[in-house]
Amino acid sequence: MSKKFLLSFLIVCAINVITCYLFCSMYRRYCDVLLLSGVKAPIRMFLKGIQEDFSDGNIDNTREKINFLSDEWEKFYITNGMEYDIGNLLVRWEAKPNKDMQEEHKDE
Repeated sequence: MSKKFLLSFLIVCAINVITCYLFCSMYRRYCDVLLLSGVKAPIRMFLKGIQEDFSDGNIDNTREKINFLSDEWEKFYITNGMEYDIGNLLVRWEAKPNKDMQEEHKDE
């Protein structure tokens, strides 16, 4: 009876370990996809824009973008990525009033 019980117990434990491993690996893949689409891609695109501005010699715009990215990352980091969505980084940059537009409005 004890050998049969021990064998049954080991089989149940093995099934539980395999199930937990599969669940954790699937959850990790899900989180990787979310990280890729929600964080990595927008920041990569924003960094490409910074590199293009820098190579074109537009230093002021490069500084603005770097400061903007730093501020956005700080907000994202403080909330552990739960409350603040960094995926809309490019949208917020485009919606941000530029210095050129502010100067044009001053002239009018």
